[in-house]
Amino acid sequence: MIAHSLFTRAKIFPRNPHYQGIRPFDIGRKIRAQIMQRLFSVFPNSLPGAGLLLLRLCDGLLLLVHSAILSGFKMSLEGLAQLIAAGAGSLILVGLATPIAAAVGGVTELCIAAPIETHIVLATIGASLALLGPGAWSIDARLYGRRRIDLDSL
Repeated sequence: MIAHSLFTRAKIFPRNPHYQGIRPFDIGRKIRAQIMQRLFSVFPNSLPGAGLLLLRLCDGLLLLVHSAILSGFKMSLEGLAQLIAAGAGSLILVGLATPIAAAVGGVTELCIAAPIETHIVLATIGASLALLGPGAWSIDARLYGRRRIDLDSL
């Protein structure tokens, strides 16, 4: 009789009231987060973050404008390079997969017909973004940035 009352009491008053069930474990997201955190241990904020945001905006807009608008789309290998550069430019603008998109955008820009100054500027900005990272004002920082736990609020 006592065991039965303890069993019903355990159902009514669970031991862990904050338990929300088993959530699926996404191993791919965990690996991507570890890679991004190892690549960029800090996502700079304040003035360095603003500088990286300005760099991202310049590179993304230049890639989009140059590849999609000014060159005109052609059905050829150069047209494929223009599509890839436009996609990389849009990823750089929002700050998603920034190091990969900056490297791809810098390389594919070399395949598009343009003055040599445009190639030099876009390849240099792409290389610097690939090496420096996206900054604090990006989707990468929101997805893979370090979390701060405030113990006073608990």
